[in-house]
Amino acid sequence: MKKSLIALAALATVATAAQAQSSVTLYGIVDMGVMSSNPHDTAAGKTGSTLATTSGALSTSRWGVRGTEDLGGGLKASFNLESEIAAGTGVAGGSVVASGATTTGVLFHRASNVTLEKSDLGSIQLGRMNRLEYDAVIANDAFGAANFGGAVRVAYIGSGAVPGTGDVRTANAVVLKSANLGGLVLAYQHQFGGQAGDNSYWSGDAVSATYTAGKLQGVASWSQNNNAGGTKNDSVRTFGLNYDFGVVKAYVGHIERVVSNDTDKVKSQYVGLKAPVTAKISAFGQYTKVSNAAAATGDYAAVANNDAKVYAVGVTYAFSPRTTGYAMHGTSQNDGTAKVYVSNLAAGAAAGKDQTATVIGIRHSF
Repeated sequence: MKKSLIALAALATVATAAQAQSSVTLYGIVDMGVMSSNPHDTAAGKTGSTLATTSGALSTSRWGVRGTEDLGGGLKASFNLESEIAAGTGVAGGSVVASGATTTGVLFHRASNVTLEKSDLGSIQLGRMNRLEYDAVIANDAFGAANFGGAVRVAYIGSGAVPGTGDVRTANAVVLKSANLGGLVLAYQHQFGGQAGDNSYWSGDAVSATYTAGKLQGVASWSQNNNAGGTKNDSVRTFGLNYDFGVVKAYVGHIERVVSNDTDKVKSQYVGLKAPVTAKISAFGQYTKVSNAAAATGDYAAVANNDAKVYAVGVTYAFSPRTTGYAMHGTSQNDGTAKVYVSNLAAGAAAGKDQTATVIGIRHSF
């Protein structure tokens, strides 16, 4: 009897240790709000104000599964599958651009990858993941990855081999990331084109560097994407700094997109602030200027004298660690035929017209 109890205890210990070394987590965010925007244009040519529910203004509504396994010796394997949710309708999935084609209704379009990491060397990740320049912009944006007001949605829009897709992620890719080298982390990303006979077709390359020293962080990135001919379609360069003063965190950044002819450039500069007002309340704001803005949202053709300015502010209230209420307000001022908008969730601003948008919502994470 005593031997049986000892054996059972030993098995329980082994099972507990194995469970500690490997884990799978279901997670997600549901973010819903009500947005008012004015003016706008639609396919029907109507203009005026719009009042509608919106999903993902502060954080894109999503669900996903991720897991890790400790392989020993500082080596770890992990995976991530993540899908967007249109919380107002319950529709899941989104579009993926790969090898010149756009596929809609993809379930895990936000992330579908596997990673092998060694703590003292770095990591290699394969599959679908964020573009390096997208992560660089997020790091220096007072609005973070919000779909409202920040540089990510106002100025960056997205990149890729196919103009106008605005894809902030890349498919069929690999990322090599270094370990932390005295505060410096380097990364290289390659998107495989998959074209027989010429690996340059639809391919892309990117590099980034992140340096952190105490309360100061700087992030820079460069990327280039090729088209069907294997020649440059566009390149994106970003640089930004953020510094935490304690009472307020300051952000500044620059984004530059160079289209295929190497002369037309869409340039954006932004400055932002984020401050904890109380233990539960945070306030943030940002100003973004876009020079030579494209004539259409998501387009890659720079147009001289089409400039835009965007002002946006927001406040959040933490009901709990998982539930946050928020309110955001912003306005875009477009010159020429520029169509820069405050939020990609609002109906697009008419060419050369200003747009104002206000959203109030609640975000719950699990």
